[in-house]
Amino acid sequence: GVILKKGKDVVLNEFMEKIVGYSNHEVDSIEDLRKLLYGEKNKAVEKLYKEDRKEKFPKARVLLARCKNGEEKHLEFKWYVDSQVECCIVQDVTKREKARINLRRSQIKFQTIFENLPLGMFSCDAEGKILDFNPMFLEMLGYDSKEMKQLTCWNITPENHIKEERKV
Repeated sequence: GVILKKGKDVVLNEFMEKIVGYSNHEVDSIEDLRKLLYGEKNKAVEKLYKEDRKEKFPKARVLLARCKNGEEKHLEFKWYVDSQVECCIVQDVTKREKARINLRRSQIKFQTIFENLPLGMFSCDAEGKILDFNPMFLEMLGYDSKEMKQLTCWNITPENHIKEERKV
């Protein structure tokens, strides 16, 4: 969606209206839109808006907004400002943000399991350089973390198994 602002006047294009559920008739100013989308967080969002307007090359900012139908959406805003008009490109990134949040939760869960597993585990790259390992792996082999980072899987594989392991 697009928001155009000239002076106090604000125009939402049809895509922006679909994203947030508000029409041009319901929004007279950018302040009105902020109040509708952010309620009591309006002042904090206004501060971000003012910061973004100062940037020559604005960064995209993702904010959680409440749409007219009550649905919360992650909206990505990017403001472009010149002397005559301000233009904001708005994208609904709710699915992307939910995927990012779920991925982070999954990473934390995996890391917790990996670090606390009573089995020694490690990972290595295609050349055999050891990339990651858990505390039990260090304990089993008697290395400290600094030493382990210098090794390859071939350094810790018994000589009689290396040929077979390289096939895999």
